[in-house]
Amino acid sequence: MKIKILSIVMVSLVTLSIFMSSASSSVRSIKSMEIENNVIYVDDDYNSSTPGWQINRFDKIQDAIDATSNSDTVFVSNGEYNEELIIEKTLTLEGESNAHTKIKAAQKNDVITVEAENVTIKNFTIDGKGQFIHGINIKNDNCTIVNNIIINNSRSILGRNGTLIINNVIYDGISCSGSFNIINNQILGIGSRNPYCIWTNSCEDSIIDSNYINNPEKDNQDFITWGLLISDCKGLEIKNNDIKNFSFGIYLSGCFRTIIENNNILDCGVGAWCSQSYFNIWHQNYWGRSHLLPKPIFGTRGVFGLIPWINFDWQPARNPN
Repeated sequence: MKIKILSIVMVSLVTLSIFMSSASSSVRSIKSMEIENNVIYVDDDYNSSTPGWQINRFDKIQDAIDATSNSDTVFVSNGEYNEELIIEKTLTLEGESNAHTKIKAAQKNDVITVEAENVTIKNFTIDGKGQFIHGINIKNDNCTIVNNIIINNSRSILGRNGTLIINNVIYDGISCSGSFNIINNQILGIGSRNPYCIWTNSCEDSIIDSNYINNPEKDNQDFITWGLLISDCKGLEIKNNDIKNFSFGIYLSGCFRTIIENNNILDCGVGAWCSQSYFNIWHQNYWGRSHLLPKPIFGTRGVFGLIPWINFDWQPARNPN
């Protein structure tokens, strides 16, 4: 009898040991997958029955961000996420599709606030729902915004030093300072609260290149608008852009060593204006018609900006670039 009881106990212990080992192995496997892939997944269909729930599977983007380590990727499946995100770690936030992965403002805060450096945000629709907020408010350096659709904000992107904005469709304007690159975006439409498409302030050695910048509602507006409003910048390059339908296409104020080259400036009340800006180069821009002679760019200079001043595009393009 004692032998029989002992045998039962031994079998039970072995079974329990196997079960515990298997459970431990499963947990290790999930965590290993997270560590090896450095990817945390978000889907609004995930729930407590989803394998990896609250480890590397979440139904809310902010919960996934909070669970990351530096340099992880948060991959978000198609869906609509009513959240306002705060990113305090270096990571990549990636949507499945910019047309179908949507982040919408939940209340009246900026849709995405970036507190960390070296953050990448790509493949989302970022919707402020018409509120007086930023789509993306970048508060640290060297961040990348790529292949997003950013709509219904008072300002789409507030950037700072090292920001790269590339291949986006942007409504409601961009504002940047420091050193930045704005490349190959469609920047469309403005509102009276934000009457410019790109405003830069205190920038240096930056690039605005190959963007389509258009204000299609120009004829319905009774206020002054700017395509590019450039203030207190040095070494800025403005090249290969299409700039259409503004009161001022390009407005330079307090700028030095700016290169403005190969742009098409069309249907603007004033193609370009310079205030207190020196040593700038205008070259082969197209000004809406063929110019056989140099194209004058008017402006002012002097302590109070009262002295008339003229720059020239010495070789304006005869046809659109």
